[in-house]
Amino acid sequence: MMMRFTRVIISPPHHPAPCLFSSGQEKKDKKERKENIPAHAIFPALFLFTFTSVIPLTYPILLLLAVSMVRNQ
Repeated sequence: MMMRFTRVIISPPHHPAPCLFSSGQEKKDKKERKENIPAHAIFPALFLFTFTSVIPLTYPILLLLAVSMVRNQ
């Protein structure tokens, strides 16, 4: 029984490697981009987070509260 060995060639990444010593202008551009996030882009994210994470976490607590109130009658 013969085993066939194949050579695997790993292609280099298509994006350039990050430069550790970037110029000051690039840092300033990144800082400006971070500061220019509009407020109307944040509120939908908070809205979705509230209705997908916070409110469903309260349902079991409300259910336990309702069950305990019914049992105490």
